[in-house]
Amino acid sequence: MTVRTKATIIIVAGVVVIAVIIGGFIWLNRADQPLAEMAPAPKAELDDTTAEVVKIAPPTVAEKQAASIGAVAKTFVERFGSYSNQSGYSSLAELEALSTESFAAWLQSNYVPELKKEHDPAGYYYEISTEAPMIASVEQSAAAAKFIVTTQRIEKTDNGEKTFQQDIVLDMKKIGDEWRVDGAYWQNKK
Repeated sequence: MTVRTKATIIIVAGVVVIAVIIGGFIWLNRADQPLAEMAPAPKAELDDTTAEVVKIAPPTVAEKQAASIGAVAKTFVERFGSYSNQSGYSSLAELEALSTESFAAWLQSNYVPELKKEHDPAGYYYEISTEAPMIASVEQSAAAAKFIVTTQRIEKTDNGEKTFQQDIVLDMKKIGDEWRVDGAYWQNKK
């Protein structure tokens, strides 16, 4: 055998050994996975005699209305209950679009000044954020509705933060085609 033939045989043997080693690693790593991940689940065939059809009724007009009002209530509560004294309570000005005229006037003349008095923007840091995970309709008619919204609130100050739950009752009125908040009443902290 020539040197060239011996070199070719050694190179081919080396490539085969490397391929076997790589194949072994792939096979061992694949063996660690559960069978469900390695092969797709077989599709179940339905038998017409055992298949059951479930029909879901479309939402009623009242359910659609409650969902629509609930979306406005959620947006309002999360904005109404989230503010910072460092921003001068400017986020509360956005609530005018979701409020009746009388409630918007109350916000500007009573609520915001009271907050500024309690948590002076020039004083210590104060922030509160609110999420509204649960909304329940209490009363509902074509022109008015009352909702109780359960909130999760986080109050932050220079001294740390505190988490608590607090319900809020909303009185809603239909103005034209839009639902607006006409009253908001925080309940005791939980």
